[in-house]
Amino acid sequence: RRIVPVQPVQVHAVDGEEALRILDREQPDLVITDLAMPGLDGFALCQAIRQRPEGSALPLVATTGVHRDEGMAVKLRESFGVEVLTKPVPLRYLAATDEDGRYRIVSGM
Repeated sequence: RRIVPVQPVQVHAVDGEEALRILDREQPDLVITDLAMPGLDGFALCQAIRQRPEGSALPLVATTGVHRDEGMAVKLRESFGVEVLTKPVPLRYLAATDEDGRYRIVSGM
């Protein structure tokens, strides 16, 4: 497998509510969120994204440095198709997840 360098355009949100507002005006290729955010947390954000018509196929990656419950990770993967990664996450791993070119990233981290 060949890793293609990417030059992502990043859009940052401070919490889940802001991330949803950004998703109202942006069409990202990938969403990376932290599970532990103030207000609407990463679990609820992933659920809200999946409930949107345009969010059903959107790749979601959730990162965590706090939650180490394998059951939670399994639930997110099985229920919402979310990849859960433990911090620190090497950026080369994220770049290797897709070889189609540039990403527009919405990050709640």
